[in-house]
Amino acid sequence: MNQKTFYFIRHGQTDWNRERRLQGRSNTTLNLTGRNQAKELGFWLMSQTDLFNHSSTIIVTSPLKRAYETAEVLGDVLRLKIQPVDGLQEIFFGEVEGKTYAEAEELLGLEHWQKWNSQKLLYPEHCHPGGESAGAAIARFETTLKELLELEEYTNILVITHGSIMNKFIGKFLLEKTPKLDNCCCIKVNIPVSTKFSDGQLQFDKIY
Repeated sequence: MNQKTFYFIRHGQTDWNRERRLQGRSNTTLNLTGRNQAKELGFWLMSQTDLFNHSSTIIVTSPLKRAYETAEVLGDVLRLKIQPVDGLQEIFFGEVEGKTYAEAEELLGLEHWQKWNSQKLLYPEHCHPGGESAGAAIARFETTLKELLELEEYTNILVITHGSIMNKFIGKFLLEKTPKLDNCCCIKVNIPVSTKFSDGQLQFDKIY
């Protein structure tokens, strides 16, 4: 097999999502809506029999509670093995974790957020005060994906992760704006085993 199919899934809703707070590495949990979102996604994936062969599929997840709980729900529905992977964690937001987006925008200013939200990783060293830079986050995420590409027994990998790290990774490859990444959205992409994650190499398809 010269490529593997990845399904990047953002975790279900938390109370901080609903309140529009920056979560980062804060270990928030799913609320009832988030659990229902994960269950609905699981049943939808189960109905898509052409998507993957269960015997060659694994769920890997960020160990943060909101992602791991999403993976547990999906694993129960799909009857798939779950493996936590540290490199799939959200970007660390430093001093603005726990603040609302409005509070953080007022604190850091428009120019900061324009750089942070830029496509194609134009400012790799940029970070929130005391936080992880965009470039460092993408580097450890891609290193993790390369390790997952070495899992010979699996050809389909469900990756349960977070909105900002998904946005930064996908945005690196797109000329247009990254599609809206709602809670429990699913983005499908085929990744060659020999990939170097060069710009323009990957095609992303939002399937849920």
